[in-house]
Amino acid sequence: MRRVLAICLALAPLLCAVVTPSASALACGSERYSSDGTVKDVASDHRSIQIAHGVIGGFSTARTTSFEADRASLLDGLAVGDRVRFAFTATDDGRRVLDRISKDGSQ
Repeated sequence: MRRVLAICLALAPLLCAVVTPSASALACGSERYSSDGTVKDVASDHRSIQIAHGVIGGFSTARTTSFEADRASLLDGLAVGDRVRFAFTATDDGRRVLDRISKDGSQ
């Protein structure tokens, strides 16, 4: 049992280097990213938003992703269908925390 545990611990850093970009960003520490996309949903409490986006290099393929707003006021004035430019941090605990967003891709 100890030998298996020792092998797992020894291989853990290597796994971060060979897993897919989105998994490595979430598993190996906080990383910052930015992109543009289209708002698909804004939570009524303004604590989260779903954005359809293109490829985010080093993070994910094109898809719709949910983001947690770092403050509710960040999402004020945004509506479904708005084109946006945004920036977020993918944390080591799996969260995607949005800290900048603006309509029409301008910041």
